[in-house]
Amino acid sequence: MTGVGRAKSSRGLSSRTPATLISVTKRVMNAMMDAARNAASSIGTIAASTTVRRGGYIPREFRNRQYFVADYRAHRLSPPPRGQQWVQVGPDYVLIAIATGLIAHMVLSQ
Repeated sequence: MTGVGRAKSSRGLSSRTPATLISVTKRVMNAMMDAARNAASSIGTIAASTTVRRGGYIPREFRNRQYFVADYRAHRLSPPPRGQQWVQVGPDYVLIAIATGLIAHMVLSQ
């Protein structure tokens, strides 16, 4: 029984049924939620890590726009120099070079 669950489009290409699309969408959403949980679980450990220090490199997962501090004044941080960006990691702030992830300065919570 060929063609069950699939329909031919006007261009001759197979298209997925709505039930299959929902299943794929659920799998993608679950994968995204798992990735967010993994990132959240590592947030608390970055400051305690011995590899995260001034002159070192911030892990790649924190070099994402979701961690960038958009309004540094609201967080009472100095303006970042050109080519650098403040990144919030849990309660801490790290000033990194955008291109490389090199840590220039850290503001740790007390």
